[in-house]
Formats: sequence, structure tokens, C-alpha cells
Amino acid sequence: MPEPITGIASLSAFILMAKWIGRPANRGVTTITLAHVTFSMVFVTTVVHSRMIEADIAIEEAALDFGDRPWQVLRDVTLPVIAPAIVAGWLLALTISLDDGVISNFVTGPGQHDPADPDLVQGQNRHDPRHQRAHHHHHADRRHRCRHRGPASAPR
Repeated sequence: MPEPITGIASLSAFILMAKWIGRPANRGVTTITLAHVTFSMVFVTTVVHSRMIEADIAIEEAALDFGDRPWQVLRDVTLPVIAPAIVAGWLLALTISLDDGVISNFVTGPGQHDPADPDLVQGQNRHDPRHQRAHHHHHADRRHRCRHRGPASAPR
């Protein structure tokens, strides 16, 4: 599904939830997290499901026959078998979430910014007047030094 449609659907769901149950009260990190978890679950479920299909159920049945409780079978047999798929699904979801800024832009509130937005991270001080003055003086100083240094091939 195209990302803008997923973003609009998530935004609509959050607005309706806020009207009906009062949560989430504000859009920001919470709504970004919920939206990314929601659309990433499909990828994680697919990876883990494919691993569960390949798992041998006879091993779990044998553990039950030897007297293990169902939660012990889950902990000692099932989880070790599907653990690589869970890790792979998590890494896939993380990678896709970091790449998908469209959904984050839709579900953030007015005046909010996506914390993972590269423009925000790299240009945090771009609009700070102190940073601009220091940046201007630094470049002016470099231009002054370059002008008085002479040709690049001249020895010092």
C-alpha cells in the first residue's frame, strides 16, 4: 500500500481515537511509534510465521510427553527455534521504519517534528542566530586566509 495512504489512515485513526476515548491526547512520539509498529507488524509476522511453518511440531509434542508444561515448551523449545526469525523481523522492521518518513510526517502533530528526520538531526542549529554568526565568522576567516596565502603551488 502506498505510504501516503497508510499515513492518512493512521492519522484518521488517531483523530477518531482522540475524539472517542481521549487518547492519544497529542500527536507526537507516541503516535509515530504506534503507526510504525502497526505497519511493521506485517513484516515481522511474515518472517516469524515462515519460521514457525518450518519448525517440527514433533519436538514440542515430545517435550509435552516428557512432562513439560506448555509454558516450559514455549520457553525451552519454541522460542529458541523462532528466535532468529524474531531478531530478523525486528531488524527488518527497524530498517523499514527508519526509511519511512512519510508516515511519520502524517502522524506528527502541528509544530511537532519526527525525531529521526535527517534534516532535523543534521541541521539542529541551522536557525540558531549564535550558530549562524559563528558559521559566518568561520567562513569569513577562511576566505581571508585563502586570499593572503597566494597561489597554491607557492612555497611557504
